[in-house]
Amino acid sequence: MTDKQHVEGYKYSTYAKNTDQSSKTDDPATVSEESFNTMQAVTDFIGQYDKSFGQINMNVVLGGQFITNTSRDLYVGANNLTVDGLYNLSNGTGTPTVSEYEYETHQAGVYAKATFGYKDYLFVTATGRNDWDSRLSKANRSFFYPSAEVAFVLTDAFPNLKSNIVNSIKLRGGVSKVGQVNLSTGTNGNSLGAYRLLPTFGSNNSGFPYGSLAGFSQDNTLVSSDLKPELTHQWEIGTDFNLVDNRIIGSVTYFNSRTDNQTITTSLSSSTGFTSLLTNIGETSSKGVELTLHYTPIKNNNWTVTVGGNYTFLENKVESISADLPQVTLQTSGNALSVAKAGESFPIIMGLDYQRDPKGRVIVDAVSGAPLPPSSTNVILGNATPTNRIGADANVQWKNFHFSILFEYRGGYSIYNGVGTEMDWSGTSARTAYYNRQSFVFPNSVYKAADGSFVENTSVTVANGNGNSGFWSDGINRNTTSNYVTSGDFVKLREIALSYDLPKSILGKTKILKGANISVQGRNLFLWMTKDNLYTDPEYGQTGSNNGNGTGLNSLSQTPPVRYYGATLSLKL
Repeated sequence: MTDKQHVEGYKYSTYAKNTDQSSKTDDPATVSEESFNTMQAVTDFIGQYDKSFGQINMNVVLGGQFITNTSRDLYVGANNLTVDGLYNLSNGTGTPTVSEYEYETHQAGVYAKATFGYKDYLFVTATGRNDWDSRLSKANRSFFYPSAEVAFVLTDAFPNLKSNIVNSIKLRGGVSKVGQVNLSTGTNGNSLGAYRLLPTFGSNNSGFPYGSLAGFSQDNTLVSSDLKPELTHQWEIGTDFNLVDNRIIGSVTYFNSRTDNQTITTSLSSSTGFTSLLTNIGETSSKGVELTLHYTPIKNNNWTVTVGGNYTFLENKVESISADLPQVTLQTSGNALSVAKAGESFPIIMGLDYQRDPKGRVIVDAVSGAPLPPSSTNVILGNATPTNRIGADANVQWKNFHFSILFEYRGGYSIYNGVGTEMDWSGTSARTAYYNRQSFVFPNSVYKAADGSFVENTSVTVANGNGNSGFWSDGINRNTTSNYVTSGDFVKLREIALSYDLPKSILGKTKILKGANISVQGRNLFLWMTKDNLYTDPEYGQTGSNNGNGTGLNSLSQTPPVRYYGATLSLKL
């Protein structure tokens, strides 16, 4: 993939550049070109053996897999273009900006899977896999993970249970261990996570190269000396059922998992010579329930209508980190932190809050009416992961037309809106207009009397309710993290789609096409949020930036979710 970009220059007028105390200079035009490519080579060896022993069926699969990933990124930029409108790299002056990145990783794995079936109602499956990953040290690059599961079709084992009401009931359970290497940075093309066991050196662009003198600087990330793969142990039990002539289909699942050695990047004091640490943390757990249910009230030659949904309850928790490190900062946005803290939900939002009395009311200055500066101690402001998720969908088929719609609800969590601080500063947020930008009594506030007691504030007003160094743009308001932590709950119209299958009477005339489908769809079409969220889509966040650990945080650095419209033509030859 090749990407070429340019920035048009801007020339100020002679008057603008010579106005008293003016420091304006012309902005030169620039041009850059970047070439990025990735390649994955996968080699698989698979062998299969089937055998029956009376009423027992056996299937065994043995295999091996070898994966090589490579990526390369080459960037060249030219500044101070000489000829206006000629966006060519040779048109630049001075030393061009050049960077190059090359990454390569290797993974090898061997695996086995054995499935035993008894009378087509009892099935036992066992798997095992061992991987070797070049991204880890020799001592840690080999890891093994097995699994086992049992499925028992109750209605096939006891046929008398079947009726017009009960068509099928299956009970299932399983245990598993899953390993993965999570070292991707998502930057500089290093989505592969290669060469991260030691701090690396890069070209220093701060004035270098200077003539024949090159300059290099060390990466700001310190790396733990013993990085290990992440290992997740999980067990689950559940049931699947079909009822009323298969018009009602549903499932219930309970799961419980524990992950050891999660790989994260956490902040370090710059006094160490580094700004972040790549390391494994202790143990996190997840447990929850998943429910699905769909009902087909109409089903005939022309019509099929199915409605239903799903529900997920999820509880994430940090069980332990280490004795020397009770909490880890995963990501920051302004004064807000995404934190893993032992004994708390994973992750949580921490930051600064107003000083409050024992009843939780904000303490203000008895003269100015403004809140006292927030405490310098970070406090827990919310859980950053949705606890409850609900999906509601409907599918309608009429002859050759298909229509589907999907709604989604997420709730039980909070989000820090870093965009809010900038909106308050510029006067574009709804908060700044609450009191018509006039003096106001800070809501739910108290002030401290001479005897040390707290008096409810009903008359002492904030003097300047405007911008221009007023309350909304000052440091107390914008530096108080809790002002911008809101509920993350939302309902979203996730997707609508309409499609049409061309009839065989038309396709038969072509003698080439066996099938054709035309569809139109839209995604992220409408959003309903809680009243306290005055800012943006809660899915707009830092989970995709840098190390991807900014769950629950957003800022102006991310691209917000977009509304999508599309059309598709599918042909089957």
